[in-house]
Order: sequence, then C-alpha cells, then structure tokens
Amino acid sequence: MPDKIYQATLAERKITLDAAQHAALTHFTRLHQALIKHQGLRSHWQRVPRGIYCYGPVGRGKTLLMDLFFTHLPREDKTRIHFHAFMQHIHRELHQHKGHADPLALIAQEFARTTRLLCLDEMMVDDVADAMILARLFTALRKNGVIMVLTSNTAPDDLYRNGVQRQNFLPAIQLIKDTNEVVFIGQGQDYRIQTLIEAGVFFTPLTQENARHIQQEFDRLAGDYEKNKTLDVLGRKFQTLACGDHIVWFSFKELCQKPRAYPDYLALAQQFTTFFITDMPVCETRDDAAIRRFVHLIDVLYDAKITLILSAAAEVPDLYLGQDLKKEYARTMSRLMEMRTPAYWQSLPA
Repeated sequence: MPDKIYQATLAERKITLDAAQHAALTHFTRLHQALIKHQGLRSHWQRVPRGIYCYGPVGRGKTLLMDLFFTHLPREDKTRIHFHAFMQHIHRELHQHKGHADPLALIAQEFARTTRLLCLDEMMVDDVADAMILARLFTALRKNGVIMVLTSNTAPDDLYRNGVQRQNFLPAIQLIKDTNEVVFIGQGQDYRIQTLIEAGVFFTPLTQENARHIQQEFDRLAGDYEKNKTLDVLGRKFQTLACGDHIVWFSFKELCQKPRAYPDYLALAQQFTTFFITDMPVCETRDDAAIRRFVHLIDVLYDAKITLILSAAAEVPDLYLGQDLKKEYARTMSRLMEMRTPAYWQSLPA
C-alpha cells in the first residue's frame, strides 16, 4: 500500500507527520491508487481522476508529501517542476508557436504526449501574463487527460487576489476547484524552522565536519537539485555549487569576490527563498570591495526575508578586521545575528 511506503520513507528520514499532514497523506494515497488503476488512461477528460491542490503555511510539509507521492508512483509519464519554471517554459512555447490559431491547445497536446501527471510546486500567481493564460491552459491540459498536483501557500479563492483584470483569472480558480481535491494542511509545527533549529544556520570554523553538516542540510531541504549549475543573472554568469527549485548554494567567492552589483542580488532574491553561502574568509581592509558587496547582499536577503545558511572562518563580529567599512559592517553584523534567530524564521512570508 502507498501509505505504508510513505510511512516507511518518513521513518527512514526520521520525520513524524502530525494529524493535519497525515490527513493530507490519505488524499495522495487515493490518487496514487487511482493512477495505478488508470495506467493506460486516454479516456474523456471528465472521467480523469481528480488531482490535488494542497495548500497551507510555509514549512508544513506540502512539498515533502508531493515529492514522496511523485517518487513512489511507478509511472514514467510524470513531470515534477516548480510553478514559475513551468510558466517560463509555457511562455517560451508560446513564443515558438506565435501565429498559431490556438497555441495553448497545441502546447497542451504536445505536453500530454509524454505527461499524464503534472506536479507543480509552490503555485503563486503574481504576474498578469501568467494569470491571463492559466484558465485556458489548465482547461486544455485537463481535456488532454493531464492530472495535476499543485502545492501553494494560498487557498484557491485567494490566488491573484487584487490582481489586474482578476475577473479573467476566476475561471482558472473554478477549474482548480472542480478538477482537484482541495487539501488544507493547517497551522502546526513549521518543520522547516525545526529543521534549521536542529541543524543550525551559521557554521564556523571551516572544517570538514561542518562542510559535511552543510551538505546534509542542503540535501534535506532541497530535495531534487542540480550540482554546479550556471545561472544567467542580468547578463552575468553565476556559478552555483548546487541549485534547486527555490534553493541555491553559492561560495562566498562567487557572490562577493567577483564583479557583482546590487541588482544582481535583487534578481537572485526574487528567484530563490533559501540561500546557502559557504567558505567566507576573515576579511581585512584589502578586502573592502568584497565586504561592500557582502553588505549589499545581506541587505537584500534581509529585506526579502530570505532563509540564509552561512559558513565562515570566524564568528560574525570577527569576520571583518578592516576600518573603512566598520559602520556599514555593523549593520550587516546586526542583521546576520537576527537572521540566525527563530523569531526571524517565524517572520518569513507564508
């Protein structure tokens, strides 16, 4: 039974579900069984099994449950992707099919040739272009037999609230409710925060043991990720150590000891919610350019309410020994200390 498989995996990872999460798990088990039963499904779209729209506060295990479901479903015709990456793909496809009478219908047909199950993580509609095409896109995907599993921090009725021309988005909301079981994982332990409390968010000194702890923590938070991925940020190349849907890992050298600018950091903070930055050395006056960039970087991450995991050669007050930027670094030091506290993590946006 799928439920037993999920429970065994959770036990192996030393994770215990609370009542709300366990209730949500039953919906994933139901869909798991339906998809096994409908392996060769090509029937009318109204007979396609209902998907899942799972929403709730940050850290309540929505992505964990979806990834367990996706991993243990023995089908090849499945795709798991972050919502924003999926929409970027759709916009590229629309550009390629420009001039076609109904490009979204064509895109849905092409997508359905290889994908029967589409898992979209962290659905958040804040772009008017996305909002305007989603109702037609979701309808076309459903008519082609594509079943969706979506996670979000937002209830369906609150998606794109107060957005431009929201009335044109309302059919997408209705379709989500008509074709998916809406599952709420309510308030409870924020397991993201608990994980960070247990593992720590600041590591010093730069030892092999701390490096191992950081790698283990990234593995646990990131799920699927790509090593050594190169990002294009405002026309500049940024080399990551690892990169997932919403999490990224950089060396201090890559972010602060190369020509970088404030807009670069803003663009990265819009793309990722968790940053790992490792191997920060003790800096002196000759390193003022790197420290100035670091000051800008922390300002951006702090204002954007980013989760930061940092490894450094010394404690925060001892990382800058120069004189010219003492005042600027004092603000950064204060912010770094605050970003290590549970109170900061609790303030992160839902």
